[in-house]
Amino acid sequence: MHGYFELALLGIWEREFSVEGRTMTPGLVRLALRRTVRDVKHVEAVRPRRAAGRVREVYRQLERDFGMLAPPIALHSPSPPVLAAAWLLLRESLVAAGVSSRADREVVAAAVSAANSCPYCAEVHAMAIGALGTPVPRPRWKPASRGRSPTPAPAGSPDGRGARARSRRPPRPGRPPSSRRWPRRSTT
Repeated sequence: MHGYFELALLGIWEREFSVEGRTMTPGLVRLALRRTVRDVKHVEAVRPRRAAGRVREVYRQLERDFGMLAPPIALHSPSPPVLAAAWLLLRESLVAAGVSSRADREVVAAAVSAANSCPYCAEVHAMAIGALGTPVPRPRWKPASRGRSPTPAPAGSPDGRGARARSRRPPRPGRPPSSRRWPRRSTT
């Protein structure tokens, strides 16, 4: 895998240079992280020095608010509107202030990344959890990524462990509800 050394540097620097929840990644580390854009496969991502217009604006926001030019977002750079939309989704769901803490959102992102079999993203989010000063043991988010964790408590509950959807879609006709475990039929 690529970029793990650079990501380790990022984790160290984020712990040392964070102010009011914002990271101030030094230029040397930021430069090393920009090199990971070269490792994007199947699509030619716009390199930071060649970025112009909306792509440059998104790259600057991404580095300022997220702390690094993330390859999973940068790979959308050949299409500036898609790049802006991908950054908007990441920023609003993970970086922007909300009801849950950034650390809680990073735990969810790490679990989703593990469920999606993306070791790069899972490692980035796990390191972000550590950089936020709230280390979360992998056993807590690994079962969640496999759908084996208990349903979170409702929002506003005394234990404050999470939010639960207030309404659920009814199951499709002829299909079992998703909350039940049904035995698999043998194919033999």
